[in-house]
Amino acid sequence: MNVLIVDDQANVVSSLKSGINWDMLGVKNIYTALNALEAREIIARYPIDILLSDIEMPVENGLSLLRWCRNNKYLFECIFLTSHADFFYAKEAIQLGSFDYILQPARYEDVENAVKKAILRIEEGRKEKAYTDYGKAAMTHKNLLMKGILHDWLTGNDADMEKAFETLKDMDIILRPDSPVHLLWLQILSWSSQPLDFSVWSVFIENIFKNIFSYSNCRVLFYCPDKLSMEILIYGDTLQELAFDVYQTNLNIASCQIAETLSCNTAFYTAPSCRVKELSSYAKAIRHRRSDNVLLAPGIFITENKESHSQTIYCDIEMLQRFELYMANNQASRAEKEALQFLYKLNDSGQLCHDTLDAFCRDYQQAAYSAAHRLNLPAHILPLQRELLQQEENSSLTLDSVIIFIKKLTAFFQSIAPENNEDKDSFTIIMEYIHENLDKPLLRSDIARAVFLSPDYITRLLRENGISLKDYVTEEKMKTAKNLLLTTTLPISLVAAKVGYDNFSHFSKIYKKVMGITPSAERNMSD
Repeated sequence: MNVLIVDDQANVVSSLKSGINWDMLGVKNIYTALNALEAREIIARYPIDILLSDIEMPVENGLSLLRWCRNNKYLFECIFLTSHADFFYAKEAIQLGSFDYILQPARYEDVENAVKKAILRIEEGRKEKAYTDYGKAAMTHKNLLMKGILHDWLTGNDADMEKAFETLKDMDIILRPDSPVHLLWLQILSWSSQPLDFSVWSVFIENIFKNIFSYSNCRVLFYCPDKLSMEILIYGDTLQELAFDVYQTNLNIASCQIAETLSCNTAFYTAPSCRVKELSSYAKAIRHRRSDNVLLAPGIFITENKESHSQTIYCDIEMLQRFELYMANNQASRAEKEALQFLYKLNDSGQLCHDTLDAFCRDYQQAAYSAAHRLNLPAHILPLQRELLQQEENSSLTLDSVIIFIKKLTAFFQSIAPENNEDKDSFTIIMEYIHENLDKPLLRSDIARAVFLSPDYITRLLRENGISLKDYVTEEKMKTAKNLLLTTTLPISLVAAKVGYDNFSHFSKIYKKVMGITPSAERNMSD
């Protein structure tokens, strides 16, 4: 123990230092000061346990000194010595946390008794803090153990299950491989008011579940994989299984209490009871069900079959080629419109799940990459879907997050070049390409590569409009040739080259077949 004696009278300081049996009290160091300024320097320099101070001192009194100590977080015990039984002094000393208040002249015995009591209080406080720190450490250790065990069980890493059972037994948690349990994944979807910190809401939810399931003679274990989710394991003290209707009723009660208490929307993902040894497979199915809630809809979702998975639906290649075509030709908003129609249609039919949404994002991103490449843009400047997810608090793939991603890509391409007001469809784009490139062979494969569509799709699209690609291209070439023959003096061989023919004889043959007259005769008629 270290004691600091403060008094403006040197004889009082000397008397207290020499007249009290400090060794018997267990005091190791005694420091002295004749004013508050000296006292402050000593307090700042040495660890003090007890301050023994006069109140009435010049310049700064003992109350002011203690006030400074408390403001600077010095929490040692303080015993005041004073010659005046002033109620104001006593009241302020108590408010500042003074341990005792002794009237002068005081007997050494009175001072010793006050110091003894102060030392006892200090030792009790240290013991209490040690117990508290130990309890916190033990609880932290227990929580870490629990988190590790549940994480291993739920992820299939349960090779040393017997050791885990022994560890749980030491924590008064009795579980066996065949123990029936219910597994629940709770997800905070949104807050109706100010969001609560994880350390707050998790405690509230733990207490709600413990209270509700205690009436069913069940215990509850908790594991939080992230700041907005909680995996909950519900089990009984026997091998008797909790009836599923009772389990569902309890979940409904818990959902209502959480909504009322925490003002938040939640989703519960669960399944019929299973055995501890089956936890990993059930956990996988439940997590998959959670990821399929791409609309973040609140409610209780029950996975009946641990092996069931939603079917993944992919965009067809022609749709992806259209997306690429639109984005590369200043029509990104058209790609956005068609993409959203595709997703909304899947959602309305109940077919929109996590894997479908994930596959769509990958394909749409690839279409954007291809469009950027066509525009000679570096791929790294495009918005990335994973970067948008990292900005979301929930960080899960949802329809809303994908819509944001699509709109980000639209805004990106619109920032590169303003969109045309004319909303061109694939057929119009094909026709425009043909008319602008009549001097080329215009093979189906060349057209497909240029407008980012598959050759088969082009054939089918033209057929739907009553057109044969070969016949249409030939007719357009011959119409252009006729116009050149009638309005210019270009040699016929050059006219042939202007419409993609490098063989004069072949050009003449095709021209006559389409127009019913040779190119030479056509030119002579114009003369």
